Amino acid sequence: MITRLALTAVIFVVDSVNFPREIKDVAEQMYDILISKTITQAAVPILVACNKQDMTTAKSARVIKTQLEKEINTQRITRSAALQGTDGSSSDVFVGKKGKDFEFSHVNPVKVEFVECSCKGESEDRPDVKAVLDWLERID
Repeated sequence: MITRLALTAVIFVVDSVNFPREIKDVAEQMYDILISKTITQAAVPILVACNKQDMTTAKSARVIKTQLEKEINTQRITRSAALQGTDGSSSDVFVGKKGKDFEFSHVNPVKVEFVECSCKGESEDRPDVKAVLDWLERID
């Protein structure tokens, strides 16, 4: 017997310190999530948890969101050009709104939110994940 599990939410954890060096990989992974039929058909909410906010070199959630939108826009252009068939058609799902730069607000019905957190926190026994827990309570 095969049982299907229901997907309730996705928490996508980003290393806020290493983000500038890893932006392409992060954008590729996020793009793959956003084109997933499982995610879009069930309108699964996504939380981008910007971790390591306890570090002084961490990028803020606002900066990560803005830079990720730009990189996903680039991914979208690159992928759609690569997937174009000889007849000019493409079988890939388009992420966002056609004719506009990519924004997370365009991926309806999926809602994507960004929060700042620190799994380690100021001390190892005091992680700062309140924003993540609050989000989980809201979607429940």
